Amino acid sequence: MILKFNKIRFVLEFLEKKQMRIYLEITTILPTNLIIGLGERNSKNLRLQKGEYTLYGRDDPSVLENNKLGNNVYSSHPVYLVKEKSGNYDIIFYKYSGAIDVINTEQTLTFKSVGGVFDFKIFFGDQNPETAVKLYHQYLGGGYSTPPFWSLGFHQSRWGYKNMQILINIADKYHSNKIPLDSNLTQFKIKFQVQILIKTLAMWSDLDFMIDKQTFRLHYVPLVDVAIGNKKHLNDPALIIGKQNDLFCYSPNSGKWFKGSVWPGNSYFPDFFHPKIQELWGPMTESLHQKTLFSGMWLDMNEPANFCNGECQYNDQNTVSQIPKSEYLSQPFDFPYNIGGGRNYKNLDHKTLPSNLIHYGGYYHKDVHNLYGHLDTYHTYMVMKNKLGIQLPFILTRSSFPGTGKYGQHWGGDNRSNWEFLRVSIPHIIQFNIYGIPMTGNDVCGFMGNTSLELCQRWIQAAILQPFFRNHNNDMASDQEFYKLGQGVMETARKNLKMRYSLLKYYYTRFIINNGTGTIMKPLFFEFPQDQETLNDKIMNEQYMIGEELMVTPILYQNIVKISPYFPGQWNELISGFKLKNGTNIVYNYSTDVAPLYIREGKLIPFQSDLALTTKKMNNKFDLIASLTKGDKYLQQYDFQYYSVGYLLNLQNYSNENEVVEKCLQNSSSCILEIIVGITSNYQVQIVLKNSNTSQDIVSNLKFNVLSIYNIPEELNVNSQYIDLYEYTIKISIEDWDIQNNKIYNVQTQD
Repeated sequence: MILKFNKIRFVLEFLEKKQMRIYLEITTILPTNLIIGLGERNSKNLRLQKGEYTLYGRDDPSVLENNKLGNNVYSSHPVYLVKEKSGNYDIIFYKYSGAIDVINTEQTLTFKSVGGVFDFKIFFGDQNPETAVKLYHQYLGGGYSTPPFWSLGFHQSRWGYKNMQILINIADKYHSNKIPLDSNLTQFKIKFQVQILIKTLAMWSDLDFMIDKQTFRLHYVPLVDVAIGNKKHLNDPALIIGKQNDLFCYSPNSGKWFKGSVWPGNSYFPDFFHPKIQELWGPMTESLHQKTLFSGMWLDMNEPANFCNGECQYNDQNTVSQIPKSEYLSQPFDFPYNIGGGRNYKNLDHKTLPSNLIHYGGYYHKDVHNLYGHLDTYHTYMVMKNKLGIQLPFILTRSSFPGTGKYGQHWGGDNRSNWEFLRVSIPHIIQFNIYGIPMTGNDVCGFMGNTSLELCQRWIQAAILQPFFRNHNNDMASDQEFYKLGQGVMETARKNLKMRYSLLKYYYTRFIINNGTGTIMKPLFFEFPQDQETLNDKIMNEQYMIGEELMVTPILYQNIVKISPYFPGQWNELISGFKLKNGTNIVYNYSTDVAPLYIREGKLIPFQSDLALTTKKMNNKFDLIASLTKGDKYLQQYDFQYYSVGYLLNLQNYSNENEVVEKCLQNSSSCILEIIVGITSNYQVQIVLKNSNTSQDIVSNLKFNVLSIYNIPEELNVNSQYIDLYEYTIKISIEDWDIQNNKIYNVQTQD
């Protein structure tokens, strides 16, 4: 069977189609070998390599991609970005939430599944890859959610923190060492079941959590697993509510509640397809919030993970008198094809629910497995938003599916403390930006195993502008808090996190400008699609951009101090202003201090030089870093022959979620300030502020301190006292301005 869609513009040729009751296979011709997506996979390559891949959410920690079936991890995103022969980019989405194998020969893609129908969504873009990505994000429920400002800060976590005093001590230790910290995540396995929750809450018995949270000064994010312990004698409220409302998954073998095992021991799994599931999830989330005043939630083991392969075999006192329900009885499937390569330890029932389990509504688990974590995130979001009144919920989920970004954020699960997983982090986060979950990150310095000092320093540098920044490791590894790893690591953390916090308001502005669609962290070819060198695999895998303005070029290999990054277009070092011309490959000797950051020609970055140890304490004072370009964009309006442009938010307090929602999100990003630095035809330096909402005044606490201008024209008459380090770079004080909307400010460059 051959299907052709609009062949003149784009060819999607399905060469062969096989369809049986529980098996589908289809092959499509690839226009080029530039394919990105089809995750989640721990791959060091952004480009999909020749090989075979499985998409089925699974708790399979520390698995590195080797281009063979069965190396699937926590999420499933059956979507890919592809480049056409014409140079246009498109997004292809195979809309199926069950298990899929994909075979990439580089000439064709073959999809194999054990259910569903052939439902492909195609989003036609242009020669800018961002166009197709935005169309796809818009399709996913209108785009992804905006995270709270504090979540862009530094998160410290570890499996096994014992009590509140430890968290307070950690916060004090970071802050006394002048290292910013905003959030502490605890992984002592809080669940909605009493045998763990009572033990956990007892840890706070000598301290009133609600009072000490003020002393703590940080945001608290507890971990919550989906499984509910089923030990009848403990009178767990979650177990009681679930039983009374019949909200648990049923066994296909017995027609009674399905018996699993997770961290609580013997467990039940909530059926998130049940229309009354909020009667369980709502009260339990509200109860946890009442006890801990959490700021966000961290959802784990929601693939769902199970310690048995399918159903466990134990005596369950809850089901002794339960009448079996015949509608949930089901025979195991005799699949004509084994997803994942057919290896016994990687079959569909391995460490999860059986494929023939029937959810409420008649859905076989094999067809909806990848929706389980998505629905966990959705229902948690609804409670936080509608019951707790949290305007911008922060929900960190391990498992995800297309559309999850509307409700939550993501981290890459249990990585390892090694150089390979450091190199995985950049392609991994970029892929999730394409998938529509831009607020994604990997555990800095690694989760499993012991980190090394050099590895941790380079990882901190590489993650300096990655969206979610967290230090997290397990209880079997050595202590990994930055201040416990010696003076070198502590200094690297201090300098890089200070730099990150200096740029956080710029970073948050990018989220508001995007308004739920498009990438935050991206490969260089997204901004320079005509530059073929940016499609070089090393450049795609090891350099990244934030928005349109900044580029990061980290060191990702052991014992390496010199690298030769590629610069498409003209760039300047962010702090020094040193100029790098188009196509430059300069060999740099990089220390373990601040990561290499570059500002693009024509862009302006608002930068906060005052050190704040939490986002709550950040003021609204900025330095401006302007990298000039020559052009006529503002020539007619302002007589600017040279210009740079950047953006800020017209907010008194970025941490006030009500203000963010009211001014920025409900009014179509009407809180955005455009800042233009230009040089007129008579070589006068001027600054213009333009408020997107002309009826609003600029907030009174916005102040500018210093203006740094890079790439100034030779004709500009500048007093030597303003020259800053490099030729054609000046730094000028602009304090004490009365900042007003649409006002032009003259900047004196000479006495």
